[in-house]
Amino acid sequence: MRILPGRSTRNYRPIILVTGASSGVGRALAETFSKLPEYRTAVTGRRFSLAQLRRDFEEDDHFMILDLDI
Repeated sequence: MRILPGRSTRNYRPIILVTGASSGVGRALAETFSKLPEYRTAVTGRRFSLAQLRRDFEEDDHFMILDLDI
């Protein structure tokens, strides 16, 4: 793990980006990381499936659902 000079590792949490979270492996990863607060997780999926992701997962300071065009 590389930490920038002057930065503390005390509050460091890795950031995970999960694409394709609406189904398959991406969905399984989203489910797994949503339960692990030691990671910051950002998930995205097909635009028409984002509403379903928001119903299925609770967003908080460690789990975010983003509308990204990747």
